[in-house]
Parts: sequence; C-alpha cells; structure tokens
Amino acid sequence: LSLLFAAGLGAACWRLRGGARSFAFAILWCALTLWPAYAVAAVGEGFFNARQAYLPTIGFALAGGALFVGLPERSRPTGTAAGALLIVWMIFATSVNALAWRSNIEVYRMSLQLSPKADGPRAGIAAELAARGDAAGAISMYSEALERVGSAKSRGEYLYALASLLGQGGRNAESIRLLNELVALEPRNSAAWVGLGNNAWMLGRLDEAESYYRRAFDLDPENFEAASNLAGVLAAKGPANANEAGLWRSRASAIAARQARPSRR
Repeated sequence: LSLLFAAGLGAACWRLRGGARSFAFAILWCALTLWPAYAVAAVGEGFFNARQAYLPTIGFALAGGALFVGLPERSRPTGTAAGALLIVWMIFATSVNALAWRSNIEVYRMSLQLSPKADGPRAGIAAELAARGDAAGAISMYSEALERVGSAKSRGEYLYALASLLGQGGRNAESIRLLNELVALEPRNSAAWVGLGNNAWMLGRLDEAESYYRRAFDLDPENFEAASNLAGVLAAKGPANANEAGLWRSRASAIAARQARPSRR
C-alpha cells in the first residue's frame, strides 16, 4: 500500500508547481524511505520507534523537494539521480535501524552499548528475559542492575523482581534475604510481605506465612494475592480454620471482581 501510494503521489508531483510540488515530493520521499521499517516491525516481536526515523527523513525530504523544484531544467536529470541514490541509502539505513529495534530487548541492548554502566538497560533486558522464560538470564541481569543501581525506588523494584525469580526457582533463602532487605527499605511494601509469605509457605512454615499475608493485607486491603494466599494457608493448616479460610476466599473474590470492573473517570 505504501508503495502504491508513493507511485501515485510521484505521478501527481509532475502535475504540481512550486511549493506544492516540493511538499508532495517530501511526502513521497517519506513514503519511500519509511515503509521498510514498518515491514520489518510487522514480522518482528516488538515495535519500531518511528520517531527515530521521521525527523531526519522529513528534514532531508523537504530540503530535497525544495532543491528539486529550484533546479534548472538542464540539471533535473542529475538532481533526480542524486535524489534516487539518497533515497536508496535512506531505505537501507531505515531498514537496518528497524531490524535493530525489532524488539524491546534489542532497544535495551543498544542503550547498554551507549551507557555501559547504567542499571536501567540491564533491568529492561532482565524483564524481557523473564517474560521469555529465561529465569537464569533474568536473575543474572537483575543482579548486575542491583550492583549499579543509584535510586532507592529502582533498588526496591529490582530487589522484588529478583527475589520473585529466586523464590519461583526454589532458591528461597536467597529470596528471603532480598525481601528482608526490601522491607527494611520499604516497610509498607505489601507485595514484599506477600513474597515473604510465599517463601515461608514453600518451606512449610505455615504460621509464619500466615503472619506475613496478614501483614500484607493490613498494608493493602486490595491485595488479592495476600487474601487468596491467606485462604490457602489457613485451609492447609487444617479443618479448624475452614470457616476463616472460606471468609478469606470470599474477600479475594470480591477484590478480584472490583479490580476487573472498568474504572470510571
């Protein structure tokens, strides 16, 4: 579609005069040089950040259009050939850029090349690896990010993410250590207390898990995981806790229903 649009616009360019021809030429230039980027993005797994290409492309296009309109008749073939070569080069450059930006993880890797000591790109790569199921790679990158982190807020985020991955992998002692560091940093972090409860439950320490889940729910009465897991722990402790476990299951269901309800503005 882009190519058809460009061909039609190119034909229309010859029927225009002055500034109108220059503007049409600029749009034609953009259509020709940017379409490969979207083709690459369509078969990739992420996005193409078009803003990275629009500005230089439009700048070249407007300059080229104005130049083309102002060329004497005898210089038009030379100008057309030069413009065609430049468009071919920009198509190539845009395609290469789009290939490099075809996924979020590639963006973070490019950022890491520009800022080798930064923590943010490492955390971004770690999150992408975790989403792909590469827990070992994600743990390694989060560990590197923690060694370089500068802000307390980011440190808290990385501690929680890393602790969650370690807990899920059965490395509970390491997970607990990180979560204790997190609650020391952010005592009212409800998710961190749930994480401690999850580790305790996995280790069979049901009373400890119960206390952690209650603490998490006290801090955030809308924490679905705290209510749901507390119901599970109480049920696991035996029939004597069945009634309270049912109450917490009902609370968890109510929280889930509220969170699923579309918000009104």
